[in-house]
Amino acid sequence: MYWNYTDIYNEITENWQQLEQATYPDDLLNEWADRAVPIYSNDVIKDWQLMPSEFDNSFQEHFGGNIGDLTIIQLMQIDLYEYYRSEYARIYEVVKTEREGFSYCANCNAEIDDEFNNPFTKFCETCETKETEGK
Repeated sequence: MYWNYTDIYNEITENWQQLEQATYPDDLLNEWADRAVPIYSNDVIKDWQLMPSEFDNSFQEHFGGNIGDLTIIQLMQIDLYEYYRSEYARIYEVVKTEREGFSYCANCNAEIDDEFNNPFTKFCETCETKETEGK
């Protein structure tokens, strides 16, 4: 399955708390990028064909001209990993910028508004819970 912008964006926003709490969020993003790379040859070929051409042959950054016993599918998987790693990092920065200056519900991760402009009590309309901060 090809992971598009929306898929990656949704995964990042759904797991935002985990990223915020991580000492090294890049490690999590790299794990998710690795998970996005398909295993089966036909899926690898399909995804690789959809990938932007700027990532073609990115395996050369890792191996140079010495690819050893790697198959073409494995080389394509390396290209896909580099693509997804780049996309996860880029979209993470987008989400991070979007979230700056906003409060989010600890229960469902939705943006929450001040209730009666009280900075200590927040109300989440999505999951209908109250968050009390500053106590």
